[in-house]
Amino acid sequence: MRLAAAIFLLVSSAGAAQAQTVPVLPRNEAVASLGWFGADYHHEGEYGTGWHPSLLAGVGAGRYWTDHLKTDVEAAWLSRVHTYAYERATIDGATAEIASEYTFRTTKVSVAQVYQFGRNAWVHPFIGAGTDVDWLRTTEDRTAPGRPVYFANGQT
Repeated sequence: MRLAAAIFLLVSSAGAAQAQTVPVLPRNEAVASLGWFGADYHHEGEYGTGWHPSLLAGVGAGRYWTDHLKTDVEAAWLSRVHTYAYERATIDGATAEIASEYTFRTTKVSVAQVYQFGRNAWVHPFIGAGTDVDWLRTTEDRTAPGRPVYFANGQT
């Protein structure tokens, strides 16, 4: 009798274990990002501009077409960067240093196709390709407010 009960328990529990299905992973995902971004803002023939950090905020979405193939789309915005630059110019025969205030605003859009070699693991390699499009908008205020024009002979 005990042998029959043990066989019954083993057979019924094996059937229940076989009935379990592999969990279905979500096909879509969304992401929000926040961080620091640094860029070198440079204008030819001028000096004073250079490396400036800004705040980056982004949103993105991804779609898993299979367990390994994924498409990502992301957009990001950078906070405004204000910087000053000085340019040497000749005004009425005198050499002057003219100050300019620049404001830079950047928007980024990225699209990528990624293939991951593992499935639902903590660490797995992947390979991807994509494109990143950046829009940089620059405004210039010349002479910058509160910044005088300096002539080589000491006049302002």
